[in-house]
Amino acid sequence: MIKIPNKSLIAYLTYPYSNDPKGNTKKARELTCKIMKKYPNIFIIVPHTAVDNTLFGDFIERKEKHANEDHINAILCEFIILEKIDIFILGTKKEDMSTGMCWEYSYVLHLNQIRKKQILIIELEEVLNNG
Repeated sequence: MIKIPNKSLIAYLTYPYSNDPKGNTKKARELTCKIMKKYPNIFIIVPHTAVDNTLFGDFIERKEKHANEDHINAILCEFIILEKIDIFILGTKKEDMSTGMCWEYSYVLHLNQIRKKQILIIELEEVLNNG
């Protein structure tokens, strides 16, 4: 069982997106609310809303109206967020991760290898069932 510190923390919920942007964003939001009610000391950033919806707007418009540079900028924003978090929450089992989740997870592993401050990596079920 993982012990979640009882202090103010910033977490990042990695969750599938592209195979059902609206549905998966809704599920990620519901999970985030559930976790934040259980742990009021944790603020969870969901990249679907923090980055994708902010930069691209409506889901339908996303692919048709934005150039690759826009998508590169979105990933750069996510790198910045990942460098600031305390907890990385895996929204699915590792074998079920989407491509986007894989690069997010890999980047957090890389950060944990090169710096002193470690990001706690925890699976969604552990967060929901912990405590």
